[in-house]
Amino acid sequence: MRLAFVAILVGHTARAGVAVQAPHDDGDRPWLVVEGGAMRGYADTTGLVPGMRLCVQWPFGATLALAVGSRHRTGYHELSSTALVGYQLAIGRGRWRGWAGLEAGIGEVIETPTDGVASYTTALVGAPVVGLAVRAGAAWSIAIEGELTTAVERNAGVTTARAVPGAWLGVAVAL
Repeated sequence: MRLAFVAILVGHTARAGVAVQAPHDDGDRPWLVVEGGAMRGYADTTGLVPGMRLCVQWPFGATLALAVGSRHRTGYHELSSTALVGYQLAIGRGRWRGWAGLEAGIGEVIETPTDGVASYTTALVGAPVVGLAVRAGAAWSIAIEGELTTAVERNAGVTTARAVPGAWLGVAVAL
């Protein structure tokens, strides 16, 4: 599962009516974000791994998220999860909000062959993250987010780094 605690700068700028704020800034109300999407698998033959992410975002910018990705391919099954902390800066104008940030943390990949023993790999991960949301109603938004995770892992005495891009589309609802 992916656990993210993200701090977002909240402030204002007078230029062109653009405000620097949380992606779902709405006074004292936290937001629940439900996202589905896909990321590249850690094994070279896995391809895209579908996943889901649930996230609570507080008005002061902190975020707590849980996510999981899983895919079965001929001969094996891959399950990946990450726990991340990060920082995002967001800007908004009218109904639109955009943000960019960095996340870092730890991840776990479990690959289970159909007729063998599972292998577990722990990785240090870091990712630039960008997103865009549009307010669709008084208490909800539609959001899209992309990330390019870099995973550094040590397996069988060999350290490797790999890029794991991902994209998420979801709905944010004020609680």
